[in-house]
Amino acid sequence: MSEQNQRKKMSMATAPHPGDNGFTRLPGGEIIPKGDPRLEAVGALDELVSALGVARASLNDEVLRTDVLRVQKELFLVGAECAAGLERAARLTDRICLAHCETMDAWCIALESRIVLPRDFIVPGETLAAAHVDLARAVARRCERRIAALSTAGHLANPYILRWMNRLSTALWLLARVVEKQSRPLRES
Repeated sequence: MSEQNQRKKMSMATAPHPGDNGFTRLPGGEIIPKGDPRLEAVGALDELVSALGVARASLNDEVLRTDVLRVQKELFLVGAECAAGLERAARLTDRICLAHCETMDAWCIALESRIVLPRDFIVPGETLAAAHVDLARAVARRCERRIAALSTAGHLANPYILRWMNRLSTALWLLARVVEKQSRPLRES
């Protein structure tokens, strides 16, 4: 059997991939090193979507679950733009825009209206659900740093993505406070 025929019989899982040599293929077909800053950003976003899935699964409030699901879906827009490169990103029809930022701002305001803001740092972990949200917040901050680096390096032109990501980490901090109801301050009285 020829090598070409053997490859045809291989399953997707066992067929040779660019990843076998430390490279990966972006959705547009471009092959890049796995250490490329765009892939770092997309990988961090993937972690965030998953962390938010765990947080959403642990929430009891259906409205909050719906809000987190909306955020998870919008993160795919962020990831698509980070992976696309400047030329392809400009042609994307669905991108993070001012309306997304305004929705995120409104969510922050709604969450903040449900709590008394703590006066000190908070030690996460008063409830399992809040701890999951706090972990997702920490991952969101890492995503924001990766995306800011892409922007600084000239690989990302959409200014709304950085604004939206910054508001997201704020929203997740507020959401964790709403979910745990009684936060544990760093310095207890």
